[in-house]
Amino acid sequence: MTIITAYIDEATAERLRLIAEETGRRCEDLAESAIAEEALRYFRARSDDPGQAAPLPSAAQRRIAREAAL
Repeated sequence: MTIITAYIDEATAERLRLIAEETGRRCEDLAESAIAEEALRYFRARSDDPGQAAPLPSAAQRRIAREAAL
């Protein structure tokens, strides 16, 4: 698993905070989903997708795994 630190501007932070509040999700979960969706979109029509054989765990499963590793 890769850990990414992302710095975002204040406007994006406020948008993300409001989305998280309205959807009942954590900001980190929203960011993880956005990254996963963009990576999937990039490889969608390619045959060399390195993640094709590996099932994508849900955000909740990733969080549980992260917390268990602490």
